[in-house]
Amino acid sequence: MNIIRAALLLALLSVAAEPAFAQHIYKYRMPDGSMLYTDSQTGFTDQYIKGKLEETIAEPPPAPEQVNAAMRARSEARARNADEAAKAAASGVNAAYAMVVAAREQLQQAERALQAGLGPLPGERLGIVDGHTRLRPAYWARIDKLRVAVEDAQDRLERATNAWIEVS
Repeated sequence: MNIIRAALLLALLSVAAEPAFAQHIYKYRMPDGSMLYTDSQTGFTDQYIKGKLEETIAEPPPAPEQVNAAMRARSEARARNADEAAKAAASGVNAAYAMVVAAREQLQQAERALQAGLGPLPGERLGIVDGHTRLRPAYWARIDKLRVAVEDAQDRLERATNAWIEVS
């Protein structure tokens, strides 16, 4: 039942977050012939000469197959965590406790990796205009993977702790 509830929550969150994935990029031809890409349709102030809007480029939301694959992977990870916890509980108190210790270490490693990965890597910034930058979608995809790893480690620790409590 817990897996079904988690899958439904994940599906609801992915549907609710879908509009946030769409991002518009505007392409302007400047008077000197150069091109300017920006995320603001009226991103010019009086200090800049306005360019002619050439096109709007919309970044597509993730494909349904990608969302479904991510949901399936999360469900499988949670099922593995539940199976592992059940096996540890069946093996006794020592095995269940060892799983708690391993899960706690995995969570700490995932949290450290997330903290270390928050800084953008080379090539993960886009230049817009006048020295201002924004982060590329690759940065956010990398951070999402790190966050998913933390959530999976938290789930594993919670299941291991519950199994240990059951056996104790």
